[in-house]
Amino acid sequence: SWLPTLMNCCVLQHPEYSGGRPERGRIHDVVFRNINVLSDRMPPSGFYGYDAQHRVENVLIDGLFRNGIRVKTLADAAVTVGDFATNIALK
Repeated sequence: SWLPTLMNCCVLQHPEYSGGRPERGRIHDVVFRNINVLSDRMPPSGFYGYDAQHRVENVLIDGLFRNGIRVKTLADAAVTVGDFATNIALK
């Protein structure tokens, strides 16, 4: 029943990657293109910013398919758009 995450963009503080430093970046202008998932269900995806200055924005998912059928909505794509994430689109 386990299903791995398909796409994930997340700005966070993590001790392994942040080294205890307070700096944060942002994620923007990302394109995921022509992804075909072969599964009986869509794996979850998520986009989450850290705060208003450290956002995830302008992400395009262009051509997402499950078993050869185009997925047409973020809900059908099992995409969660969290706080501080904007302009996440499925084409």
